[in-house]
Amino acid sequence: MPKLKKHAVRRLGVAVSMKAASAMTGLSAEVLTLAKASGCQAFKERGSVNLDELLEWVAANSSKMEGAGVIVERKSEELLRLRADRLTREFRLAVLRKEYVPAVDVETSVAEMIGNAKKKLLSGPSAIAPQIVGVSVPEAETMLKEWLREALSQLHQNPLGKTEAAT
Repeated sequence: MPKLKKHAVRRLGVAVSMKAASAMTGLSAEVLTLAKASGCQAFKERGSVNLDELLEWVAANSSKMEGAGVIVERKSEELLRLRADRLTREFRLAVLRKEYVPAVDVETSVAEMIGNAKKKLLSGPSAIAPQIVGVSVPEAETMLKEWLREALSQLHQNPLGKTEAAT
């Protein structure tokens, strides 16, 4: 992770919802609703909120807020920035402690698990077909169910399909 320069601008990022944005910025739900209704571009289609854009909009449109009876004082803005800086530092510290997993690693692992499951489940019909030929339907169903249970058990125990190195 690159180190920030001493005077670098700190970005807050994106909150997943208006409630999360309220918690992260300290702005009331009333302020967020007014900002959204007034055309603030911080609110995205899926409900997420760009916190940096939101705070910039609130600072630039204090007259709209006051006109609606919502007052955001300069002191409050400063406290919000301090809180945001603290949250940013806490997040970076958590990343350094490896409390978070990079999204790329999660995507890779999930893709491997899906690929392994697909490979395992698609190999079933050709592997079990010779055993099923000539048996009754109930016996075939039993054999298929047993094979499927075994395949799912193996996927559960080793979702990535990795073999252990011989010791």
